[in-house]
This record gives sequence, structure tokens and C-alpha cells, in this order.
Amino acid sequence: MIRLVVRRMDLEQTSSGVDRLREFQLLRQLVHQPDHGWWHYYLYATVVKLPIGLWVLGALAVFRGRFRRDEWIVAAPAVAVFCLVSSQTGFNHHFRYVLPALPFAFVLIGRLAGGPVAVLQRRTRWIVAAAFGWMAAASLWIHPHHLSYFNELAGGPRNGHIHLVDSNIDWGQDLWLLQDWLDEHRDGRPLGLVYFGGFIHPAWFGIDHELPPRLVRREGRPPQGEGPKPGLYAVSVNFLRGRTQFSVPDGHGGEVYVRKPYWTYFLAHFEPVATAGHSIYIYDLSPEEVDGVRERLGLQPLSE
Repeated sequence: MIRLVVRRMDLEQTSSGVDRLREFQLLRQLVHQPDHGWWHYYLYATVVKLPIGLWVLGALAVFRGRFRRDEWIVAAPAVAVFCLVSSQTGFNHHFRYVLPALPFAFVLIGRLAGGPVAVLQRRTRWIVAAAFGWMAAASLWIHPHHLSYFNELAGGPRNGHIHLVDSNIDWGQDLWLLQDWLDEHRDGRPLGLVYFGGFIHPAWFGIDHELPPRLVRREGRPPQGEGPKPGLYAVSVNFLRGRTQFSVPDGHGGEVYVRKPYWTYFLAHFEPVATAGHSIYIYDLSPEEVDGVRERLGLQPLSE
């Protein structure tokens, strides 16, 4: 786990678009088993998703003294939940699977308040107070985007997609924020949107759209697809990270099944002008920057 954190710090020093796209891939190579899931996926998710203040309280509770028998009984269900979900490596997707373990952990943290408060050393009492304050501040700061929360160790919600995707950061929850942004900035322009929203359609929010141009990079061969074009686009972070095997609204009342990572080029080559929450990235691509990227990709510039 320390190795992952150090590698994450190294990656933050990179600045090119291609490096940003590779961050997630490099982290996966450190822990991913290609033929199945990660046995420690949920442990890693817990490290980056839970507030650091909670980790501090947990550490203090563990090191306060030996556990009594009744405390071991409380700890057993939490350990059982982690063992169960970690053994099912075929569905390494959702941090929510370990949430049933947290109430038992909270009860164990309560051992810090067991007996007279004076039992805790003065320094420890200040640490406990600071940890609770840290958690409260984090909760207020992230509101109302709690689903996309990642702690400071992970780089916050802005960098959460480097560590985890799927419902850990993006479950289609920010479509209403995209609608608000479009009401102020769209100015009647066409919108290219690929939305990770399951059964929810953007048309229900009054958002008409087309799918963005597709592009698939192929090792040693020319890119496949239309490639980037000027315009206004909104892309769910799951698709920026190459999510496939998912159906998306096509803008015409139907759906398209995503079989390849068609839209990772946005993350690799362009900077967003805004985000809707922490799960939808908004791009406003000019002809000049599009032609520059197309040349680098080996595609014919549109201005010719």
C-alpha cells in the first residue's frame, strides 16, 4: 500500500495529457491481476475513500489496549464482511459492498470513550478532537457530492478517478449540475455527451445531445474512428477512463452499447473547461487545438 501511495506522488509530477491517461493504468499494473480481480481491492478502496480522521480514530482505538472478549465479538462481523467481499474477486467494482462493516468499526472506535475521559492522555484527547473535526470539515466540504468523496491521501475527489471508477465516483448523479451549467453557457450550440447514467436519459432533463466522435488507439496501427472535432462536449469520468461494456443514451431515444474505449482521448489530449460535480467533465474544443491533436494522432487536420 505504501508503494501505491509513493507511486501516486510520483505520478502527480507528470503534466502531459498522455501521462494523465496512463496514471490509472500504472496504478492498475501495481495491484491488478489480469485474469481476475484484486483480492485487496476493498482494502485499497477503504484506504482512499474513508476520511483520514476516521483512520486516526481507528488507529487510536486499536492501540489503546488489548481488546476485551466482547470487543472481539463486535469486530468479528466487520472482519467477516471484508473477508467475504475480498474472496469474491469477480466483482471488484463497488465500495458500497463493504459499508456493512463500518457500523461495527464505529462501535469499536467508541472504546476511546470507555471509562473516565481522564484515562486518555491530554495529547490523545486533542488528537481525538482534531480527528472528529477533520471528519466534520470533510463532510461539509464535499456536500452534496458525497459519492465522489476521496480523502486527501488519494488527492481528493478531483483525483479520485485515478484510483477507482464505476460507482465509487460516478453513478450518473451529476446530470442536474450539467443541466445548470448548460443553461448558462451552452448558447444554443450542439452538445456531444456520453453519459454514465444507467436507465436515466439526459432528455428527461431537457438535454438534447449527440454522442461525441469516437477514436480508438491501436498499438502500431493508425487510430480507428472519426477522431476529435471542434465543439462542446461532456463526458462522464468512467468513459474518460476507458469504461466499456455499458449502454449509453444515443440522443435519439435509444441506446448504444460501448464496446471499446472510444473517448479516452479527451483525458489524454484536452483540458476541461469545467466539471459538473466530480463525475462529468466538460470540454469546449476550438478548431486550432483539435487540429494540433489530430496531427499528433496521425489524423488529417480538419482545416485542410
